[in-house]
Amino acid sequence: MSFAYPVARGLSRLGERRLVPTTLTLDRVQFELISKGGTVQFYNLKTKEKVDVPDSEIKKRRSVRTTSRGTRQERYAVVADVDVDGKPVRMFKFVNKETFDSLHVPEVS
Repeated sequence: MSFAYPVARGLSRLGERRLVPTTLTLDRVQFELISKGGTVQFYNLKTKEKVDVPDSEIKKRRSVRTTSRGTRQERYAVVADVDVDGKPVRMFKFVNKETFDSLHVPEVS
């Protein structure tokens, strides 16, 4: 991946701009869903807090729909039912396909 940024120093004319190339190499960026010893972190929108849920309590869900153009669209999510103040709350976290496939939990429809 290459980037260029404008340089303003040493220019002879007013308003003249020159781009100096800069190279930034990203070998691999990895997003880790499972972080703390078999837990998945969700964000509770009501309490505005992060909640850690153990792997044993999560399930994965695949949503498939057909768009108006006729193409197939898939979304991948992790679902957990958590008790917050004595009330059951279902939490969702959208993930990419690689993370979805790497999770070894049951899939619900």
